[in-house]
Amino acid sequence: MTPGGTSGADDTNDGRGTGHMDDAMETVDQYVFRWDAENSAGGTGFGVVAWSGERSDAADVQRALASTLDVAGENTIPGLVRIERGHRVLLGRRTLGLDPGGRAGTVCHALVGHRSVLPPITCLALHDWRWQQDELPVETVRGGLPPVPTEPLTHGRDEELFRLTDELREPTALRTLVALTAEVLRDPNRRFSVLDLSGGREPHTVLLGLWRLFGPLLGGQPLGWSFATHDSDYAKRLRFTFLTAWPTHPSSNERHVRVDPRKQTGDRAEQLARVLVDLSLAEEGGGNVSRTLERRAPQEETRRNRKDWLLRTAERALSRTPQPVQRSSPPRRTQPTPEPRPQAAAGPGPQAAAGPTEGAAPSADLRALRLIRAVRESDFSDPSLRDLIAPIAAEHPHWSRDLQLRYCHVLLEHRLFLRAGLADTEERSAVEVARLYRQAVKPFADERQVAATLATILPEETERTRSHPIARPALDHILKDGAGVSEAVWYQILKVWHPEEPPRPPRPPAPPTPSPPRTSWDQPPSHPAPTHPTTTHRDRRPWLPEVTGVGMVGAAIVACLVTILVLTILATR
Repeated sequence: MTPGGTSGADDTNDGRGTGHMDDAMETVDQYVFRWDAENSAGGTGFGVVAWSGERSDAADVQRALASTLDVAGENTIPGLVRIERGHRVLLGRRTLGLDPGGRAGTVCHALVGHRSVLPPITCLALHDWRWQQDELPVETVRGGLPPVPTEPLTHGRDEELFRLTDELREPTALRTLVALTAEVLRDPNRRFSVLDLSGGREPHTVLLGLWRLFGPLLGGQPLGWSFATHDSDYAKRLRFTFLTAWPTHPSSNERHVRVDPRKQTGDRAEQLARVLVDLSLAEEGGGNVSRTLERRAPQEETRRNRKDWLLRTAERALSRTPQPVQRSSPPRRTQPTPEPRPQAAAGPGPQAAAGPTEGAAPSADLRALRLIRAVRESDFSDPSLRDLIAPIAAEHPHWSRDLQLRYCHVLLEHRLFLRAGLADTEERSAVEVARLYRQAVKPFADERQVAATLATILPEETERTRSHPIARPALDHILKDGAGVSEAVWYQILKVWHPEEPPRPPRPPAPPTPSPPRTSWDQPPSHPAPTHPTTTHRDRRPWLPEVTGVGMVGAAIVACLVTILVLTILATR
């Protein structure tokens, strides 16, 4: 019996023969789905056009999952989709692309591997899809691809989870999490479609919060932890689906529920949901609430078929747990609110197909270029700067990568507008400056030219703005949040920047977890006893502070002084 709970041939054969097993789970397969006249199954339409491994396996994946991965063209915004089948998991990033006729369509770059390599927690940490050293041209690639090593998939995982968890304290994300938690408590054996009012920014954060509460418990339910952080149709067999608008056709499935975060009922489920979420956010590393619920949950399958089994479990758990003080609103953070994610690995949409030049670009690109030019011509004291930044923040996620990079370089030319008054108070201006950096500059921090400029700007501005009422707090926010620069630049900054809590350098990637071979996509979804890794594994310690180089030097000095003192005492005797 494997950790996944199935046995027999599926443990040693993934449906392609014993010679194609994943050796020690050191790699996962990758696939590219898009509309094409000749996909892997030999047909026309949305399907696999590039793959690692055997073509027959690509055709197998296409037959089973292509209809689930496709999204109505112009409705596509960057998002993740995760599908479980037995031991195998597909994690795909869907973006807007073009079909050969120039019409809007979906492009999906997907990873397929064992569910111990791609558990929900790791998949959520990969939501910005920055694991690629060299971006795959998903709009044009065709044919064979190399498999993907698992090591890059875990690099920086804990830092990303830390940031997503912190974003749960934002009012809108918190409201959505409470609403979804209440619905899960009412009947966890259903499918859930959630109205996303954030334009795709918050579903990853909300799903992480839900995982911290119910991870193992929901892992054993029908459809497991399958989800889409954006879709346009909730009829697909996914456990959690986030939509920016409800489809026109009503659901005919009684086991499906729409979740509108704006609606409140005030019933017992909603009250318990607020308490559970508050308890979870009060934890340092997370996991205590989830473990407590798991201990109190019934083990018998028949009892878990009752719609209120999880609600009763929560009541039993909370009756023995100190409850936090109820809050009317979440505590405010000292760092910026979450920014919309840029389309880092996205293919060019309709607006970017001809390149964002003023002579040929559509009206949306022309507007973006005008806004970028206006920002370039502004300075710190320009009273219109604040009015320029606000619409850009809203439109930036829908720009092409080229436009986003242009805007990034403009901000670098102005040294990140660190001294700009972007709000009514100096404190709020610092937060807005840091928010601007996180949205428009940090996603490109790995670009060679951007990295070189940041290596100059950040140390210099740290030195120059020691007492500046806006720039210094803004730099504090940027650096404590992780500026995306190299470790060498960190130590340059540390020479002139001495906060009470030094910024943490990037962590080395965690080693991949060995696991059994995968099973065929053709088998129906199974619901084994969950063995998913959680955010509270003792070997990961994702939210514990790290000792920096400065701290190690201090410890060495103290040790030397103690040694000298002991030798002096002994010599005087």
